[in-house]
Amino acid sequence: MITSTITELQNETNEVKPEAFRANIKKVYDYKSGYSEKTKKNWSLQPCVVSDGTKEMRVVFSGRNQYEVSELEGKELFVKAKQNKAGAYSGMMLKIGEYNGNAQKELFVYDWADVSFGDDEDGSAVIDHPTKSESTTTTFVEEPSVSPVSSDASLDTAKQELMKATNLMLVCLDASRFVKTQYESKHGDSMTPEHFQAICSSLFINADKRGLTSSMPTQPIE
Repeated sequence: MITSTITELQNETNEVKPEAFRANIKKVYDYKSGYSEKTKKNWSLQPCVVSDGTKEMRVVFSGRNQYEVSELEGKELFVKAKQNKAGAYSGMMLKIGEYNGNAQKELFVYDWADVSFGDDEDGSAVIDHPTKSESTTTTFVEEPSVSPVSSDASLDTAKQELMKATNLMLVCLDASRFVKTQYESKHGDSMTPEHFQAICSSLFINADKRGLTSSMPTQPIE
């Protein structure tokens, strides 16, 4: 079984199904779930960012149980795909999309993949950890069909994340207007549009770096 690296997946030009994957979890995002009217199925997504020490990429747990952020951040992630009778692997899919004109690659991990975190002795993929016996067996399974709901779910998640950023920007705009009012009252000068824009951008960048975007609601604020 070949364990793919972040570099190898980022260099892929086509969507592929890795056999295994290992990296360290750097950040875990909120769990999202819902029901798709289009496919008449439930969906769930929980993205995270993983790193190998030099490079990072986004991993999306799809259709799996919710993970607590505190339980995963800083731990090693190991994922092992299932192999069907024809020898093909399933359980993971490297998806290639586009964001701001650039290719965006995400590794989707589905509920039939074996997953372990760190030294978790109960993890379903723990059999491939170095601390275990070298003798392993291959489990053959019938490959499940991948539901197209993940595309709809990804779009819904993107909209929710953008709404959080939009709400944060509105808060920063209000704060910038307050700064502008105080500045002009104190100095008797009018603040230029460029100065106002710079203040708003600085506030938003600072707030986003502090993780305040994730605390914003997914619905428009008043």
